[in-house]
Amino acid sequence: MLQVRNARQEDCMLYFKWANDSDVREQSFNSNPIEFENHKSWFLSVLENENIQLLVFEENSIPVGQVRIQPESDSEAYVIGISIDADFRGKRLGVDMLNKAAEIFFRKWPNAAINAYIKKENLASFHIFQKAGYVDVKDIVVNGIQSIVCSKYNKNENR
Repeated sequence: MLQVRNARQEDCMLYFKWANDSDVREQSFNSNPIEFENHKSWFLSVLENENIQLLVFEENSIPVGQVRIQPESDSEAYVIGISIDADFRGKRLGVDMLNKAAEIFFRKWPNAAINAYIKKENLASFHIFQKAGYVDVKDIVVNGIQSIVCSKYNKNENR
């Protein structure tokens, strides 16, 4: 059964490994490798920011992936990112991870929207977000890359 917990300082290397995975870098809007010192500074600052949700998902106490939800810089919405450990891809964990992360998120921010930005060619991620209830799909360009943005809203809030 999939369990979730808040990230901790000792997860820094785990997140570094996940962030520099070649498939993760390929699907990121900035595909350059991440330097460890930059990652460490970013990670420690994120852990201290109560407006950012950084979650580790585990199966049988083994970390399988992460979800990060953080405020968007130019709106009142939040942006979500997900990555699954290479050893656990294809095991249909993504939808459950996204749904559990949204459930936790909406307890703290019930009126906010969560936006997912996905490269248009990344159909696997797009389908996972759709299955997790992300709607309002729009075509956009991010850093010169054809992309899709879709949103999730609190099902308990009237829109």
